[in-house]
Amino acid sequence: MKFPMLEEEDLLKKSHFPVAVVFDTISTSMFLQVIEGFSEHIGWGGNSGCCLFWEELDELQRKETKVPGDIIFFFWEMPVEEEVALSYAELYYYMQLTCERYAQHYPESREPLQKALQNFREKHDL
Repeated sequence: MKFPMLEEEDLLKKSHFPVAVVFDTISTSMFLQVIEGFSEHIGWGGNSGCCLFWEELDELQRKETKVPGDIIFFFWEMPVEEEVALSYAELYYYMQLTCERYAQHYPESREPLQKALQNFREKHDL
């Protein structure tokens, strides 16, 4: 069963649309693994877009970006390439919201998702 992880009205800013695209392309079978990865700064990519943490960018990408470190990039590739940089607090908001929605459908995942969220919160003093 696939359900929308993020709706347009969930977005903190309209420019965060690539975030919704990326979250919505995560399969239900991969969701827990992706969230656990995010909590450890491991990005994820699908057919329509990807998420990369600052430390995953190569040296050239870091030089070309106009924003400082400690941010997360979401890229949306269709119909044109778009990118948005999020703070850790913004990413946490989206992680928390999607985890709650996911756990409503898959209650057995609630505890591991909470652990991943707690890890992310502690890592970033949120």
